[in-house]
Amino acid sequence: MIDTGQEVLSGHPDFCTALMLQDEGGVEDANGFATMVQIRGWATDAVRRLKDEGLTPCEPVLVNIAGAAEDVAVILAVISAGGVAAPVHERAHPDMIRQVADQTGARFHLNFKSSQGNRGVPDIQFIAASSPAARPLLDGAGMITFTSGSTGRPKGVVLSLNRFTAKICSLQIKLSVPKGAVSVVPLQLIFSFSQWATFLTLLRGGIVVMSNRFDADAVTNRLADNGCDYLAAVPTMLRMMLDRPGPASEFTILAGGEAVSADLRSRIFAAWPGAEVHSIYGLTESGTCDLFQYDAHGVNAADTLGHPAPDVELRIDSANSELQIKTPFGMLGYLDMPQETDATLVDGWLRTGDMAEILPSGEFRYAGRLKEIINRAGNKVSPLEVETLFLQHPAISGALATDVVDPLLGEAIHLLIVPSSEGQPPQTDALLEWTNGRIDRYKLPDQIHFGASLPVGQTGKADRKGLRAQIEAS
Repeated sequence: MIDTGQEVLSGHPDFCTALMLQDEGGVEDANGFATMVQIRGWATDAVRRLKDEGLTPCEPVLVNIAGAAEDVAVILAVISAGGVAAPVHERAHPDMIRQVADQTGARFHLNFKSSQGNRGVPDIQFIAASSPAARPLLDGAGMITFTSGSTGRPKGVVLSLNRFTAKICSLQIKLSVPKGAVSVVPLQLIFSFSQWATFLTLLRGGIVVMSNRFDADAVTNRLADNGCDYLAAVPTMLRMMLDRPGPASEFTILAGGEAVSADLRSRIFAAWPGAEVHSIYGLTESGTCDLFQYDAHGVNAADTLGHPAPDVELRIDSANSELQIKTPFGMLGYLDMPQETDATLVDGWLRTGDMAEILPSGEFRYAGRLKEIINRAGNKVSPLEVETLFLQHPAISGALATDVVDPLLGEAIHLLIVPSSEGQPPQTDALLEWTNGRIDRYKLPDQIHFGASLPVGQTGKADRKGLRAQIEAS
């Protein structure tokens, strides 16, 4: 029988409806194992609560993400109730949560709490007095995933429920996930990568292994002791795990979040001969997973992004070498940002902000970035946001952030600071202590430099590329 991908839905119209009727599989987390029967029970209780509170169709709801089985329940609950889920991590900076709340206009923040030892008790926090005005963009939406924008303001990527479901079916055709698969997913459900890896596994009646924090020892031990079929991870996680024993059995690594180098793939096979790797390139805006590169032990790992995924078209802009994507799985648009949407989606083609070239084999090779976004360990960070924070310090008159290639993080954040007066510059430790409570920790610079002035380009503007070149040269 040819797998059309639709079998994962069992005849149901979308992934949420299918999972709300799923009996098999479940989630393993720090609190134990929760079956899908339990998870859908939690979700059903939350649906009832949301409807009792008057949730309107396509109304955004903030949902709490904590690396636990309840994360699945909150997303299913909001979509099943007719709303649009906007995932936020429980450890996100309060300013980030406020920005998401303000941009969505959400009335409700849905969480789950334990009560007398019971898990999955729905808890609704009221964060606004009334529901936001109807937005046509949210018609048919399932989730709003927030990503860093080049201006420092988060952008809400509105994802269609039907398109996301269709992407899951497409991924099943590509990956052929077996029934009852075990997937270790040490990523949070605020990321599209984690979302599809989790929901596809659960639709196959499988088990998803979650954690509230990434711990290289814990994940590697889980793989070695109990084995798995899939490990979904960003390259930085893999680099941290490679000096530890891997599973003796064969398993598949799904690697995404940043370009996966041929060198890293070679190191994976040297450490874990039983592994095979799907290196995946994609954007939240495109519905993720636009290019696949498959490698296994004994096969020369080419330094490419691979070939396009099914039903996805790619092209290179001859003017600036930008990689552009046309896909039926892409976003509906950026929430309340029509100008940014129009600038990103042009005549049906999504501008990625990444440069690439097409090889004679038909594969695509990554060639750098056009947009000023730093990809630190799979987390997208706006350099402008970092600069804006440090410029609030009274002892700083200038700040310029850039990315520098890093063997562990992929790209590290370097910050050049110009003190506001001559003499002793502020101490690095004191500066970092000053940032406590002001920004998410992963956005802090990995290295701080001091100088008398910022490098400028031919236009007289601060030059990030020039700063990067200076740091690399030194």
